[in-house]
Amino acid sequence: MKKSSFYLATVLVLAAATTLAAQSPAVKDRAGHTYETVKIGSQVWMAENLTTEQFPCEGTAVSLANGSERGSSATFQDGQPHYAFYQNRPELEFGALYNQSAILQCEVCPGGYRIPTKEEWEALAKQLGGVDKAGAQLLRGGSSGFNADMVGRITRSGSVLEGEATSWWATGEDGSAAYTVELSADGTLTLYEAGNEQWGNYVRCVQEEPAIMLTPCITARRPGTLKTCLTESRGLKASCCRAVICTILEAKLHPAPPVALIQ
Repeated sequence: MKKSSFYLATVLVLAAATTLAAQSPAVKDRAGHTYETVKIGSQVWMAENLTTEQFPCEGTAVSLANGSERGSSATFQDGQPHYAFYQNRPELEFGALYNQSAILQCEVCPGGYRIPTKEEWEALAKQLGGVDKAGAQLLRGGSSGFNADMVGRITRSGSVLEGEATSWWATGEDGSAAYTVELSADGTLTLYEAGNEQWGNYVRCVQEEPAIMLTPCITARRPGTLKTCLTESRGLKASCCRAVICTILEAKLHPAPPVALIQ
């Protein structure tokens, strides 16, 4: 089993990192479950584990598996997309555990969110002061607001490690590989790059970065003058030209010299 430490280009001091968590709007999945979110640095993360059982998959249907079944012949290990609950007890409210096939073949996260990449987990650790300090802040009650509980995972031995550790999925940038991020009760944060093919991990979705698009805005200062603004894809209004850099495009019907940008 290949295990590696996160690569961190720089390490931020813990005192600075503790001020960077903030509440963000809740998000709802396809099954109607609502999740609290938290902003840590520039990233917005779900502040609880995903529990949805309704999500689209490529060419097959997802199904519930036995979270306590053991051995390589267990349904959870058959190569098809599955989710399960720790010890088959959804009432524990740990969230759902997903096998690797579900991660690679399905869209489990709510719209606007995705399974975090390995690099996004590394960025989170860096934001919280480095891999040696981040784990303690990710635990429930830690300063990050991530609120991780030690709710185990699924292996060929069934549901294991409750009270000792928990783990989540991460992907490669192109979505073709799946990794495991493990957090232990002592705050140790570990990335498993291989050997986790038969595991069932939890999912903490991260918000996708808003797309940058060109949006035409008509200026009140000179009718007929268009400004194409680089702005976020959400919340677009005619006032989008304010506080962004614009390229002035003169209207064909009203040619005029360029005007100063709106401040």
